[in-house]
Amino acid sequence: MDKQDDNKTGADQNGAEARPRRKPRAPARARPDPPQVSQPEASLATAAKPKPRRPKRPTKTKPPRDRQSTPRPIPPSDPRRAALALLAAVREGATLTEAAGALDALSPADRARAQRLAATALRFRGRADAVLAPLLHRAPRPETAELLQLAVAEMLALGEAPHGAVNAAVALARASGPKGQAASGMVNAVLRRAAGAQAVWDAAAPARLPAWLRAPITARWGADVAAAIEAAHEAAPPLDLTVKPGAALPGAALPTGSHRLPPGTQVTSLDGYAAGDWWVQDAAAALPVRLLAPQPGERIADLCAAPGGKTLQLAAAGAQVTAIDLSPERLDRVAENLARTGLSARLLAADALDWRPDAPLDAVLLDAPCSA
Repeated sequence: MDKQDDNKTGADQNGAEARPRRKPRAPARARPDPPQVSQPEASLATAAKPKPRRPKRPTKTKPPRDRQSTPRPIPPSDPRRAALALLAAVREGATLTEAAGALDALSPADRARAQRLAATALRFRGRADAVLAPLLHRAPRPETAELLQLAVAEMLALGEAPHGAVNAAVALARASGPKGQAASGMVNAVLRRAAGAQAVWDAAAPARLPAWLRAPITARWGADVAAAIEAAHEAAPPLDLTVKPGAALPGAALPTGSHRLPPGTQVTSLDGYAAGDWWVQDAAAALPVRLLAPQPGERIADLCAAPGGKTLQLAAAGAQVTAIDLSPERLDRVAENLARTGLSARLLAADALDWRPDAPLDAVLLDAPCSA
């Protein structure tokens, strides 16, 4: 009860907080100081011993309340979770190709979607940060930052419905452990506001090249060329295919022999995918084998072979191919493509600097790093 209600008759008439009136206390009598007695230090220390404290009663502990409902588990084959695994691998220094093992549990369609999501988040990271920066009071953990960037790219670059992207991001945060659960409310609030920031996204500049690369480009060709390269990095690349001899190939034929389809084409839905009539390979990456012009029966070593596009070209021409790569995991992907296309090659996980053929070769193909 408020003090004003407790005793209204004692209220101050000047409008201050009402308090009960009290009689003034009589002044305390002055007590004489006790006589000072000189004592040795030892006796003073003995007299100052503290009184023993009573032992505290043990407090009853209660189990902590779960303030949030138990998070629903995210299936391991979820494309968004796989995309986040790819982004985490890139943060640790891997390439998207090297991190492809995170996609093994996905169907071909979900694998393609996870790769597209991760690539889009990386491509538009600069714009995503421009949208998120005004909405964040402090920098989040790297895992949370990548989750936010992925969701913003989904909504503002890929046109994903905001409610779907936001709900998925919150579910992923809650399923990522105690720290993610603690950040889920922030993720929800920030992404709901980011969904309406299309104008900020459109006005943001592309992500800048790293200083060690931008500086020499600017010095040699000027700032306009450096800015044009940065803008080109945001453009989604087209889909190029290489065909087996005699098979039909979808898309527009290029002068180099490759066929090109628009960006975002679903690979597994194209005619000839299940039959192995073709494989995905950048048009520029297909040029070295065309220049080599392999002949049937020739013994050819493809060094640094993964992900295997050139190995498939050599095998399709009838060559006896030994594909060598340092990474066994990446060679597994080459084996999958060989099985799908019905082609054969010898795969060997080894360092090309140490490997020696058991017989003379007709040719050695080395495109490292892949020029594309």
